[in-house]
Amino acid sequence: MTSSRLLYLDNASTSWPKPECMMDAMNKFTAEIGASSGRGAHRLAVESSRQVYLARKRAASLLGVKDESRIVFTLNATEALNLAIKGVLRDGDHVVATGMQHNSVVRPLRRLTTEKNVTVTYVPFERDGSFSLAKLRNEIRPNTRAIIAIHVSNAFGIVAPLSGLAELAKQRSLPLLVDGAQGLGNLSFDLGSLGVDLYAFCGHKAILGPHGTGGLYIREGLELSPLVEGSTGSESESDMQPAYLPDRFESGTQNCLGLAGLAASADFILSIGLEKFVRAKMRVTTHLVEKMKAIPGIELYFTGDLENRTPILAFNVKGHDSSETAEMLDKRFGILVRAGLHCAPMAHKEAGTLERGIVRASIGPFVKESDIDYFVECVDSISSKN
Repeated sequence: MTSSRLLYLDNASTSWPKPECMMDAMNKFTAEIGASSGRGAHRLAVESSRQVYLARKRAASLLGVKDESRIVFTLNATEALNLAIKGVLRDGDHVVATGMQHNSVVRPLRRLTTEKNVTVTYVPFERDGSFSLAKLRNEIRPNTRAIIAIHVSNAFGIVAPLSGLAELAKQRSLPLLVDGAQGLGNLSFDLGSLGVDLYAFCGHKAILGPHGTGGLYIREGLELSPLVEGSTGSESESDMQPAYLPDRFESGTQNCLGLAGLAASADFILSIGLEKFVRAKMRVTTHLVEKMKAIPGIELYFTGDLENRTPILAFNVKGHDSSETAEMLDKRFGILVRAGLHCAPMAHKEAGTLERGIVRASIGPFVKESDIDYFVECVDSISSKN
């Protein structure tokens, strides 16, 4: 029998529920604006362009970037990563990357190994979740073209040492590309002071925006080839793609509706304060971890250093496959989590969970400690029946 209660703990996939202001902004855009950004000078086109500009400004504020034109909008972090990877790498280049990468990085790189003779070296995380900068440094070659890092493991919530990676990249005059799909909104940081060259982010996860929104920060002075070329609404007399940002990388009609929602969600977070927003989720996550540690028969992964974590908990119940546990939580108790490999088989190889997968509970800003108490009670009931 399916439970009538609903507790959503799958925020690392997509955050839900969304702030009311996001839905209001999208409804208003649909009812009162509706036009395309950058496609005309009439009042509705101008207002649509203003909404996109606001989204760009808010994203820049969350990232700690002063020049909002360095923020290029995409449909999601995957598209942003493809733009960065394929825009930087050339025939015969070598890439060194941190382990635990998501398939959004692994698959584009895999394709380039066959099409452009690109070679890739992955440096795994340590068994305790730490990362060795020295090991990565030793893998840099004369033909290394870039360093790629996952900011936060989507499967295990582990955080990479971004400041150390940025310093190493600077020392070696290499661009640092960061997969920030799980970073923005789950961590408080400042790209301007870190010195990151490329940072891919998505709107629908921790910054509470709608689906179909994401972007790429591109450091000034770094040249990339466009992934897509076409209409930008600018320099229409030329058959060449504009050279300036953001137009160079934003061809075709944008998701203006989604970006209006993204601007509102970002405003919601900024009104709270990013650091306070992050701390509140981590308080609930800490409560979750401590409660789960007390349950017999539970296997927890990488929970030793909660100071270097995000609101993600990976676990298994002994005697149960991860998908079996997730199904019981859903059908019996109305708790929605994600199980399996989470599009990150590399992370599971490093953790030793490739065959079994893990159950992932991910905390959003509207999850309360009382919700966690209910969740733990339900997991305990599954575990106690082994």
